[in-house]
Amino acid sequence: MVKPKRTNADLVKAAAALASESDQDIAFYPNWAANAAMPYRDPGAVQAWGKRNGALSVVLQPGMVLDADGNAKSVGYPFGVVPRILLAWMSTEAVRTRSPTLELGPSVRSFLTEKLHMKPTGGKTGSIPRVREQGMRLFRAHFHIDLATGDQEALLNLNIVSAFDVWWESGGQDGRTTLKDSVVVLTKEFFDRLLDNPVPVDMGAIQALSGSALRLDIYMWLTYRMSYLNNPTTISWRQLSDQFGTQLADTPQGRAQFRRDFIKHLKQVLIVYPAARVEILDTGIKLMRSPTHVAFRGLRDLARGTD
Repeated sequence: MVKPKRTNADLVKAAAALASESDQDIAFYPNWAANAAMPYRDPGAVQAWGKRNGALSVVLQPGMVLDADGNAKSVGYPFGVVPRILLAWMSTEAVRTRSPTLELGPSVRSFLTEKLHMKPTGGKTGSIPRVREQGMRLFRAHFHIDLATGDQEALLNLNIVSAFDVWWESGGQDGRTTLKDSVVVLTKEFFDRLLDNPVPVDMGAIQALSGSALRLDIYMWLTYRMSYLNNPTTISWRQLSDQFGTQLADTPQGRAQFRRDFIKHLKQVLIVYPAARVEILDTGIKLMRSPTHVAFRGLRDLARGTD
């Protein structure tokens, strides 16, 4: 799914292809992740990283391992497009199979091609090493989800993965890496919350928008909001920056750059999801009740286990 940057013309073609399909390729995403995302760039050596969306806040901490000298060190934060694609795949597989145990397949190349819809490439900056690194970061990460409304405060400490057994074997300079009987097991907390209220999204839309982590976040969030929005709602630029801020400085210049970036990517998302009624205002954006991007009939069919 990680592809070169797409132009608006490319997105128009992708949207036309999605509209012409009789059946949507339904995927799923955790609702809390659709409301408060992961970093776009590596935060570096900081203790924690977080985002706020109204009463909901998500704090992310990296996992730890021991180095060769026996010292604990951070594995780093999951960031960018790849962990979002991995999270969408894990969520979709869990909802589809109703099982917390996910099979990655016989090889890295087949996993990337058939399950992540990515072109497998080796080398230092290829898709294979990126998926391996970001996967290890995501599998070890700790999420602290806090919901504070009035006098009530609820906290969920969440790991996505309880166990994984992934075999990576170098296959030469061409980057041919192989997975043997590799599995990832989701935690009970993540699995139960996911099945209780997953966010239905369109896999074709994810593929079309996958050149940008911000575009993916806007699409996931907009799809989720439109699934329950009844009345027009205006969201200020400050609120959007708190939720989607792209690690820009909180200065007039940084806020202006965020606004330009958000509007650009929002317009690209709306090419793929044209039924979403969104108005861009001086004060923020206005959301109006819109059709969901995934047809309810498709969800009912999936629940019955039909094709």
